Amino acid sequence: MTDLHVEGMPGEAVATLFGVCQGLSESASSISSAVLADLDATELVELRQAVASAARTADDDFIDWCTRADKLIVAELYLRAYAQAAIDAKAAVIVDEERRRASAAR
Repeated sequence: MTDLHVEGMPGEAVATLFGVCQGLSESASSISSAVLADLDATELVELRQAVASAARTADDDFIDWCTRADKLIVAELYLRAYAQAAIDAKAAVIVDEERRRASAAR
């Protein structure tokens, strides 16, 4: 399909991501977490946009697959956000503890 369009993405990038989506849908019924974990945040967002675009132009089975894939991609994005929030919270606790110890040592 060459009529895919994702706002803000060059046509070549959309075609590449659509090819990834199509290959994944043919090789398995869902995207594995390992595949998504290998993508950086920008690639994940672009993949989600490509999947959403593909879902508007494909057959029913592929639309169903795109819907499942979209949910997995969104879950991966939220998982990354929650993991970063946990890291930030732990870092804040460490900084606070270091400040407390420094104040107590004075």
